[in-house]
Formats: sequence, C-alpha cells, structure tokens
Amino acid sequence: MELELAGKRWTPQLKRLAREVLKPFYVDGKIDELLDMAVLSYDDVVGWLEQAEEQAAGHGSMLKLVFPGFESSERLLAEWLVNDDRDSAIEDKNAAPELRAHLSHRLGLVLPDATALGDARNQCWRYLLVNEFRCDLLGPVPKSLSMLSAPSSDPQLKALRQVLSTTRRKHAAEYTAAADKVEQELQIRQAAVPAAELGAVDTFRFEERALLAWCDQLLINRQFDEVRTLCRARGSSFWVDQGLPRKLQWSVCAQLADLGAQVQRVGEQVSKFTGKPVQWVDAYASPEGWWEMDQIHRQLDTLIAKLEEEPELSVSLALIRHKYESVLQEMAVRFTASIRQAGWQLDGVIPQTSVYAQNVGSTGGPRAYFLVDAMRFEMGRELASQLAGAAAVHVSWVAAALPTI
Repeated sequence: MELELAGKRWTPQLKRLAREVLKPFYVDGKIDELLDMAVLSYDDVVGWLEQAEEQAAGHGSMLKLVFPGFESSERLLAEWLVNDDRDSAIEDKNAAPELRAHLSHRLGLVLPDATALGDARNQCWRYLLVNEFRCDLLGPVPKSLSMLSAPSSDPQLKALRQVLSTTRRKHAAEYTAAADKVEQELQIRQAAVPAAELGAVDTFRFEERALLAWCDQLLINRQFDEVRTLCRARGSSFWVDQGLPRKLQWSVCAQLADLGAQVQRVGEQVSKFTGKPVQWVDAYASPEGWWEMDQIHRQLDTLIAKLEEEPELSVSLALIRHKYESVLQEMAVRFTASIRQAGWQLDGVIPQTSVYAQNVGSTGGPRAYFLVDAMRFEMGRELASQLAGAAAVHVSWVAAALPTI
C-alpha cells in the first residue's frame, strides 16, 4: 500500500471533522454558526469541545438536554413542531436563543428575539409548508405567496424538506392539522394553480384532488399514458394514504385509464377485422386478446361498487363506458354476421355438449368438477392466474349450444 500511494496527498477537511466531533454536543444550527468563519483553526474546535463538556457553565447545547436522543436536527425540529409540552423546559433552560439560531442557520427562518415559542411554531409551520409548496411548483408562484421569506441556500431547502418529510412520516395527524390550517389561512386553493404545474409533492390537501380532477380531463382527451404515469406517481401520496376512500378513487382512475386504452385498441381492431367465426373467437381468446377489455371493465365496476361516494371522474367514466358499449355492439353485430354467413357452424371446435364426456366422464377414477353458470372467458383467465401455483393450469374455450348470447 505504501508503494501504491507514494506521491499521493491526503489533506484532512477540518470543518468536516469538526462537524462530526461537535455533533454529540451541539445541534446542527449551532454548529453552522460556530463554523461560519473564514479561517477555522484546530484550537477553535478544541476550545468548543472543552466548553461543551462544561455543561454547568451553560456552554453546551441546551436543546439537546430538552430533546434527548434526537441527534438529527430534522428530528429535533419535527418534535418541537408537533409538541408544545416542552416549551416551558426550553424557557427554563434559556434554550430559546439556541432554537432561533437553529431555525435561522438550518432553515433560513429569521425570527425576532421577542417571538414567543407558540408564535414561532406557527410561523415555522407556515414557512416550511409554503416554501415546500412553491419551490415544488413547475410554473410561476402565486402573488399571494411570493412575498413570504424563503430559504437562501440549497442546504436550507433540503433541511426544510427533510423536516416536513419527517413530520409526515412520524406525526401524520399533526401534519394534517397544520397543513389544512395554513392552506385555509393563506387561501392557497383559491390561487387557482393549474394542476399541470403542481410539483411532485402533495404539500396541501387540495393538490391531490386537483390532480384527480385533471385526470378526468386527460381521460376525456384519451391521454391514457399520462394518466397512468400520474397514478403511479401520485396514487400513494401522503393525502391518498390517509384513508381508503381516496385510495379507491385513485384506483378507479388507474383502472379507467386501462379500460380507455383497451377500448381504443379493441375498437380499432374490430372495425377492420374480417374472417370466419373461429378467427373471431381466436382474436378474442388469444393471449392479450379482446377479453382483457371485458375483464378490466368488470374489475372497474367492482371498484366503483366499493366507493362510499360517487366517482369523482364522472365525466370520463360516462364517456369511456359509452365507448365500451359501442365497441361491444359493433363486435356483436359483426361477429353475428360472420356466424350467419357460416351457416351457424364453428367447424373443428369442441361443442359444450361434449365437454363432460371428453374431460370428466372418460378420465377413469374419481374426478371433481365445478359447473359454473355465466362464468365468462375472462373470469376463467383470472381464476387461472390465481391458481398459478398449481401443477398444471389450462384455459380453453368451447362453443355453447344455440340459441345463446
């Protein structure tokens, strides 16, 4: 190793090392303040460590005494934001100036010295939420929000986002109450930000609903891939995860996009399809055949039946259902014409009346079988997918006895 590294130089980064050794004694905001100097010496760091060990003299971090066990500044701030029961301890230990310095250096939020802790908490919530929201926008910031103070550096913005991410993950109820309060106070929903310009994070409740309403318009315009992308990205956001009703609404949206795409695909194929009756059935029953459209439609109806409220995508739902019925109508008319032309015969196809004799009665030995009324082909395919662990699964179709639908 000595030979391989000969001639190479290693220069220790004093500020980086200082941050690591000071972390057990000071919060990150205080460390930022200590290290914010043009020339940092080794003796400076040693002096701060000696002061930190002299807790009785009050040089150590009082905040770490009030919030023991929270080494991360983001966790410490998140705990302070959601709990006011330690405010008296902060006042008793004279840790309020340290907290304000922490907010200033880590987040960029500068508060007057006379600010009470309760007011500081409210201002901090507003500062965090508004800045995450407007920094996430893809378009111009509403005028009502543009005058509020903002972080002055990327590290401060990163810390801001980490604090909110921690509160969403660890304190969902408190985050919900604070976000709803700020949204109402600043009338952010009334700013009418276009849904297409909302960013990747749903800071406020209205964003999720605005995006779902936008999906309604995208579905009407047959932009099914865009809706699928939105569902993958936003179908499990913080606000969606707060309850089953929101999850079901987004599940309906994703299923509706799949149905719309299938209706468009099958409709184009059916309108150009010609052939004998067996070819029509093969087109329907083949892998990735037309049966997938019927399966997705049935699954969609099942989801809608679970909704406690009416589907929010009412316009696109009615439109795609109408197009689905139109494709079924054309398929039925054209297939019936093909069968009529063939003399109502399906040559070389096993009739339903032969199934028992060929598949059950002639096997020899015990055999259990289920006779299921109105089990459509796509249901058989779904059942087969649920039996994937069985030794052998096979799905085939046979010709029903006329007259039938």
